[in-house]
Amino acid sequence: MSSPTGQTAVMDRARTILWISLAFVIGIVAGSAVAILKGKKDLEHPLIASSTLSPLVLAPPSIEDTEKIEGLKEELRQNPADYRSWLRLANLYANNGQIPLAVDAFRHYLALRPGDAEVWRTLGNFLERSGDREGAAEAFKKAAENPPGRGRKGS
Repeated sequence: MSSPTGQTAVMDRARTILWISLAFVIGIVAGSAVAILKGKKDLEHPLIASSTLSPLVLAPPSIEDTEKIEGLKEELRQNPADYRSWLRLANLYANNGQIPLAVDAFRHYLALRPGDAEVWRTLGNFLERSGDREGAAEAFKKAAENPPGRGRKGS
């Protein structure tokens, strides 16, 4: 016959194992819930979501915006140094959720007008939201190096 003290030790060990197992399961469930909620939050942000989804998933630009985009692209083929058209094209792309194309157009604009702090900040925001932290930091640095409004004179 076993002693009551031996049975108590076995029961205490079983309870301890049960509590540890329960804590482990709760941790897994809580971690999964956080991961699911974080994933949903990322999809709620349109710039992050649009920059990570396949182009086929995104809604195409309106016919009017498509015509404007094509017109600006034609102008830029004829005059690639037209910084105003690059900026208009960048904004059209951005407004239509075509973030990689907007970033490219902003970069073309800034190659022609490197002193535009506002556009450097805008580019930094788009790069940061799309996960390019290094590029964003560089863009914000360029924005800080240029006084506000300096790059827009004459536009």
